[in-house]
Amino acid sequence: IAYRTRVAITADPALTARLEAASRLAALEESPPPSVLGLRRRAAGDIDGLRALLHSEGHYGAVLEEHIDTTHSPATVHLTIVAGPAYRLERLDFDPPWVRPDPPSFADLGLEAGQTARAQDILDAVERAALLLRNTGYPFARVVRHRAVVDHARRTMAVTLTMDAGPAAAFGQTVFRGLEQVEEFHVRQQLPWREGESYDRRKVQALRRTLLSMGLFAAVEVHEGESLDGAGRLPVTVRVEEARHRSIGAGLRFSSAQGAGARTFWEHRNLFGAGERLRTELEL
Repeated sequence: IAYRTRVAITADPALTARLEAASRLAALEESPPPSVLGLRRRAAGDIDGLRALLHSEGHYGAVLEEHIDTTHSPATVHLTIVAGPAYRLERLDFDPPWVRPDPPSFADLGLEAGQTARAQDILDAVERAALLLRNTGYPFARVVRHRAVVDHARRTMAVTLTMDAGPAAAFGQTVFRGLEQVEEFHVRQQLPWREGESYDRRKVQALRRTLLSMGLFAAVEVHEGESLDGAGRLPVTVRVEEARHRSIGAGLRFSSAQGAGARTFWEHRNLFGAGERLRTELEL
């Protein structure tokens, strides 16, 4: 059944462009279905996909309609889309209550009260909620589920997060693996925490960045334990792969003022095992 698609959209220009690009009916016009029933199924699937896109952008009151005219050849599929106003994010609750006295604000979760209830913004906030707990002493915190309820009369959304904070923890013993020529005491000095200090995932990430920036390691992996020890502390294992600590290089140059020249250098970036650098150069 050959067909052509006609789409009438009432929305802002940016959203209109996205809806037009997302229409499978238009994209598959050169591959028509074998029957009218197949065309109706394709149109219904298009409506479902476009409605999901509108919901993801906060347009939960959108109206989408389809009409197939088979009285002519090719047939014509008419899609009518009225996006309607975007719903606003009104409230964000935690059930059970947040483990600390003050729950995070909208700003803490990267949101603004009254903003458009976009799905991606809410999903990002869900992930931030778990990260906030991991950064404040709860290494196993996670969001069990999130529930969004829209009020069509008021055109608002309320979101409820169910959190599993897990046990509070402190940093436990830190073990280094893979050290060969670099002294452990030098690497241990880079730890941004002390054993017994409240767990903070940001410090774990900072340690990896610091070790990589030293120029002594080709790879750094920081692994936290899967469970706490008897004292309620989380052990940490740091695995490193040492880089080559010696470099040699040479180069040639030429200038009209000085003529030809050459330069060679030799460098050691871990002379005594604690990141000491020695560089010698010879220029002719």
